[in-house]
Amino acid sequence: MEITPREKMIGSLSYILFFLPMLLDEKTEFTMFHARQSFGLFLIGLIASIIWVIPVLGTLVSTLAWIAITITIIFLMIKTYLGEKFLIAPLSEFSAKAITKLTIEKFFMIH
Repeated sequence: MEITPREKMIGSLSYILFFLPMLLDEKTEFTMFHARQSFGLFLIGLIASIIWVIPVLGTLVSTLAWIAITITIIFLMIKTYLGEKFLIAPLSEFSAKAITKLTIEKFFMIH
């Protein structure tokens, strides 16, 4: 199946706003794959932000985590725009577990 330029753009931008495919009603296998990975990055960022309040060590860990998250987002946005489904297995597994645990599977289902 051919991935359209619109899917590539929405999939790529979903790394900035993970629920963009849902907002634009573009829930294809390609866009939702990236939305799920992006949701995992969002949760990791949330955890890093919470850790930040711990004096010294928390700030250091949080800062390093945000640098890694930013680099990962840029890398994945480029791969997605090129039409690739680049799987980061631990991130994908973390996202799947979180989606199941939060009982929001329906939100991430494909039409």
